[in-house]
Amino acid sequence: MICTTYRGKIKAFSLVEVVIALGIFVFAGFALIGLLSVGVQSNRDSKEQLQAANIIEFLCSTRRVVPTTSISAQPNFPLPDLSISANNFTLPIYLTWDGLETPGNTQAGAIFGLLYNITAPAPGTYTPKINPGFSTVYICIYWPAEAPLTSASGHVELTSTFALP
Repeated sequence: MICTTYRGKIKAFSLVEVVIALGIFVFAGFALIGLLSVGVQSNRDSKEQLQAANIIEFLCSTRRVVPTTSISAQPNFPLPDLSISANNFTLPIYLTWDGLETPGNTQAGAIFGLLYNITAPAPGTYTPKINPGFSTVYICIYWPAEAPLTSASGHVELTSTFALP
């Protein structure tokens, strides 16, 4: 409270002015707290989306290097050989933070769920190193892993074409 004396009179804020100022301060404080929770949730969603995009990039770059062979150097790699059409829409693959399949494909320790569809060349039209072809791959990573895609809090999708050797 600010008090000054001017020719014997005391000047100060009235109780009504103080209550109005406190009301404005409290209202602004609640608004800022509400914005803080929105910012924290946005940061969390952004982090999960970035991690999912990094996992998709890891899966695609690894499969571009070796599209038609099993990846024995990388255990629990979730994408199969790209020369054979396949999908896993009925049973998702559960992934850890590093993009590898959880042991036994269980939800324990899983952060993301993976769905994919591989459309390979028709049988007989692809011969390695003689008649190369292309495979189209659709990848969807969603989170949390235990939720079905329809009720997941977020997902990242990619459709890409891979040249087969």
